[in-house]
Amino acid sequence: MRRSGSQPTPPRPGDTHARIPPRPALALAIATLIAALPAAAETVKIGFIEVLSGPFAKAGEGSLAQLREVVLQLNAQAGPKDPTFEVVPFDGKGAPQESG
Repeated sequence: MRRSGSQPTPPRPGDTHARIPPRPALALAIATLIAALPAAAETVKIGFIEVLSGPFAKAGEGSLAQLREVVLQLNAQAGPKDPTFEVVPFDGKGAPQESG
């Protein structure tokens, strides 16, 4: 175990992996994630699977309308570099076999 302020342990003979102290490794991971973000805003598609046909269609349509309203409000508040959201509805038809 290292003491605070001590130097990192040098690699042992035969080690093929460089040892990176935890804080620089975290900084490297964050920098990599930031670099991977798109420069321009992208569209995030939200899949909505619900009963949209048959006797329970009204319940599914109501939920879909609510989700679309929330997405509309989010997109209205988004900045130029923020992603926009799009709802992609799928009719589950009340049957698990049909939802996939």
